[in-house]
Amino acid sequence: MPIGRIITALGLAVLRAELRLIVQRAAMRVATAAIAGLFLLVAAGFLVAALTVWLAAELGTIYALLIVAAIFVVVAGIVFLLGRMQGRRRPAYQPRPAAAPVAEPKAPAGAAPSADEPPLGSELGSMAVVALAGFMLARQMLRRR
Repeated sequence: MPIGRIITALGLAVLRAELRLIVQRAAMRVATAAIAGLFLLVAAGFLVAALTVWLAAELGTIYALLIVAAIFVVVAGIVFLLGRMQGRRRPAYQPRPAAAPVAEPKAPAGAAPSADEPPLGSELGSMAVVALAGFMLARQMLRRR
């Protein structure tokens, strides 16, 4: 067996062992975080239960449950609003750099522009291509149903 194959095989074995160790460490971190999260949820449940029992002793059962429900509605509304605001964040305005003038290609001396083709960058031509592509896609989608 050539020495190159032995070195390659040893290198691959070391690489596999290293990769296996990295995956095991990552799995241990994920499992530990999941267990800690579960215990945090249980603790939050006991906190809510203790709050409800205390409020029931102070105000009555119905009022205590209504107050706890209202607290959950407010927290859900805050989480919802924060989620909506997070999606709407836009990067700070940065002005575009000034565009360099583009030199237009020169047509051959005897060639006249064709009346059939829209000029490059024509909005009307672009809209027509998009409309045609949309029509063809819609036809394909409706045909499959």
